Amino acid sequence: MPHGGPKPVSGLICDCDGVLVDTEIVAHTANTAVLGSFLPPGSTVLDNGERFTGVSDPDIVAIVSAETGVRFPEDIVDRMEAAIDAALAEMLAFIPGVREALSAMPGRKAVASNGPRHRIERSVALAGLADIFDGRLYAAEQVPRPKPAPDLYHFAARGLGLTADACMVIEDSPTGVTAAVAAGAVVIGFIGAAHTEPGRTYALHRAGAVTVVSDWHQIPALADALGLRA
Repeated sequence: MPHGGPKPVSGLICDCDGVLVDTEIVAHTANTAVLGSFLPPGSTVLDNGERFTGVSDPDIVAIVSAETGVRFPEDIVDRMEAAIDAALAEMLAFIPGVREALSAMPGRKAVASNGPRHRIERSVALAGLADIFDGRLYAAEQVPRPKPAPDLYHFAARGLGLTADACMVIEDSPTGVTAAVAAGAVVIGFIGAAHTEPGRTYALHRAGAVTVVSDWHQIPALADALGLRA
């Protein structure tokens, strides 16, 4: 680390699912119901939901198809999205402390998620965070490659008028951490959502997170220590 402390960064970019709202278990359950109806009886390919955390729905389809040989209908992603939206309308849960922590942190703020834009907008609005992000919501559909490629984080940083290496990122999945690190951002791993399984802390560190926390109330002081400035 250079003398004088960490390099200052002036943008904060958050993943959505599992960071701002607690949705990963709901999404995986919905996806399992949709994809499972096309899989052979006894298939276990969807049993480990942890490995699909942070992965875009088209990439989930590609992974399951490659591992099983099943060819899914062309509209399978649309079916998955509809099932997730219906489930979240009934079961969207919020992560404690998010608004208070974000309000206490300086700098410009954005959301970058592998989920579809309409779901990000709804989740952010229902969580009471729309004014904090002020429309700076960026989805995988807006870039050539979703996470774990760095494209989305470069895109979100440009939306803040910054480069990605001038941003701090909060991520809950190795997929997202990999993307943010590849873009040059400083990454805090988050394990405070209900879907977090044993071993996630190690996986986030291994992907490049500089530290991992389980409570949003820890983040403002940590972000300050890591160089987040207005």
